[in-house]
Amino acid sequence: MTPTDHLLSALLASTVVDHRGTELGRVLEVVTTPAGPRLQLERLVFGRRRLGAKLGYTVDAGQGPRLVGAAVRAWHRGAGQVSWDEVAAVDWDGQRVRLTPSARPRHPDAG
Repeated sequence: MTPTDHLLSALLASTVVDHRGTELGRVLEVVTTPAGPRLQLERLVFGRRRLGAKLGYTVDAGQGPRLVGAAVRAWHRGAGQVSWDEVAAVDWDGQRVRLTPSARPRHPDAG
């Protein structure tokens, strides 16, 4: 690893705050794409509840039975996602992600 490389596991469960410092939740999932031998971060999914994220419901609206999916989406109605470009800074040691002032969190079902 180079000094700028980090493990994704260090990002999971980090606190996500807006540019003013207001807590929005914790990183539940990361969405990546292959970039040669590494992964390129595309989006962060965050929220206050982890169960639906662990089952995959926060990034796939069609996941599982419809009734269960509807219940989990209601449970995660406060969840959000941002593109990696909307991240201003990551405190890797303090597990804190600060968003840019222009960040516009969207619901994870928004793709």
